[in-house]
Amino acid sequence: MENVRRRVDIRLCSTEEQARKLIAKSNFNRRTIFSENLMAVHLKKTNIKFFKPIHVGMTILDLSKVLMYSFHYEYMKHRYDSKIKLMYTNTDSFIYEIKTDDFYSDMKDDLNLYDTSDYDKNNVYNLPLVNKKVIGKMKDENKGNIMTEYVGLKSKMYAYKTNNKIEKRLKGIKKQTLKNKITFEDYKDCLLNQKLKYVDMNLIRSKFHSIQSIKQNKLALSYKDDKRFVNGDGITTLAHGHWSLMHLDLFNEQYDIKSDDLINTQ
Repeated sequence: MENVRRRVDIRLCSTEEQARKLIAKSNFNRRTIFSENLMAVHLKKTNIKFFKPIHVGMTILDLSKVLMYSFHYEYMKHRYDSKIKLMYTNTDSFIYEIKTDDFYSDMKDDLNLYDTSDYDKNNVYNLPLVNKKVIGKMKDENKGNIMTEYVGLKSKMYAYKTNNKIEKRLKGIKKQTLKNKITFEDYKDCLLNQKLKYVDMNLIRSKFHSIQSIKQNKLALSYKDDKRFVNGDGITTLAHGHWSLMHLDLFNEQYDIKSDDLINTQ
């Protein structure tokens, strides 16, 4: 949602007299010089009309959290207990490791929770196609393809394999670079051997309306997750403020980790 407070009033001027008048204004912010005879003056808005419902964005996120937490704690954890492990979560998605005889058979017991419209009509699991595009229903993004391997490094930085494809997610890296220069093994190497991965990207940038092509060397994969508390094994993590971090003896006993092995990436 756009923040109208960030809107600016930009005036172009080509004479010294115009520039002096604009710079003398109380709402003057900065200037950008394009050439000897052309300059842009950035002025702050003196009047702001609040017509964007910015509270809606916050409300939607909060309602999403209620729905997601309800599905995870009241249904999945209640049904599978210790046989389920949450590998990754985002605003509207979960990646689970579940130990059960037949998860798709389990889905049939509670079809009211799922949107199965993306499955093939004659799918091997005999799942009926229901709840198409119904808000609040969970959907299998792999459409019945079993996830065989998963590597999660941090938020929006993960990859997984299914029976017939490899999916890679990496925020801030161009799709073509991700496809051609980063492999699933790079994700595993970063996690298991704590090896950073840098890639070169060719980009087009505009500065002062001068367009240039540049080559950028950027950090792509990193094992340093500063949004989570990383355990001594370098793989499992906990949320900052987790109850067990205030009772490290109980935590260490549960995960068989020595206190000296605990690390924090902050």
